[in-house]
Order: sequence, then structure tokens, then C-alpha cells
Amino acid sequence: TRARVGLSLPVNRLRLGARWSLEQWFPSENQQPFRIYPEIALWGSLHSDWSFALSCVNPFEVRWLTTKVRSERTMQFEMQHRIWSENTLHLGWKNNGLENRWSAGAHWRLNNQFELTTGCGTGSQWMAVGWLVRWKSWAFHGVLEMGRLKGWTYGIACSWRSS
Repeated sequence: TRARVGLSLPVNRLRLGARWSLEQWFPSENQQPFRIYPEIALWGSLHSDWSFALSCVNPFEVRWLTTKVRSERTMQFEMQHRIWSENTLHLGWKNNGLENRWSAGAHWRLNNQFELTTGCGTGSQWMAVGWLVRWKSWAFHGVLEMGRLKGWTYGIACSWRSS
């Protein structure tokens, strides 16, 4: 289970964002492992068709509150290229201190209410398809993923953005 709350601010042609995450995993040995950690991000446009995002998740390597084991810092970088109208291609890199992982994907905005995303990546070798449905200021997200280690998994989320 994961809950996040954050804020982003404009800085020239860029945006700087920060959020706090609360994460809880399945209980083990009569403990409920959870942690609270920050995420910091910078994103913007390099050109009218190119954009980027750089983020650092858990920059201070906080400890799990019940086990006191340090959790790793994760660095992420993504480039995005708009190929036409509302359709984009993505290339991403992620490092958690142990290994580099690469990903590639495509995103299609079919209309103002519906979007579709596909992707694949290295590491645990995965591929996924996701969708987004907009309703007023709300967005409902879903993903179906096939990975070498976990098999089929799914995720759902909702988000709200002020007009």
C-alpha cells in the first residue's frame, strides 16, 4: 500500500516538485513494515517536441520504521519525444544502487477522456499496458503488467488536478 502527497512549482521553463510517500508492505514476523520518505523531481521541456524528467526517490535512504533496515535510494531519468499531436515515445533509465534498468514505451491520447500507454523494460523483464480515464478534475488509472518474476499483476489509482 502506498499513499503520496506532493506539490510542484514552476521555475522558469521547468517545474520542481516534492512529495512525501508512506509505504507499507505485507506483515512479517508480527510486524507491519512501513516507511515514510521524500521524493524530489525536476522536469521540463528542452524543445517543443522533447521533454525530460529527473527524480530521486528516498534521497536520504530512510530506514523501515519497524525493522530499522535502510532502504535504497533510487535515481530515475526519462526522455520523451512527441511524434505527432498527443502521441509520445518514452525512454527511461532507473538505478537503485544495485543495477541499471532501461525502459521504453509509447503513449496515445485517444480523446480528451481516454489515454492508452504501453511499455517494456529490463531488470525483471516486464511489459505492460495501461489506461487513463478522465472525468471532470479526476483521472482514473489502471495497468496490467506481465513480468518474469511476478507473472501477471495489476494496479489501479485515482488522481485529482485543480482546473
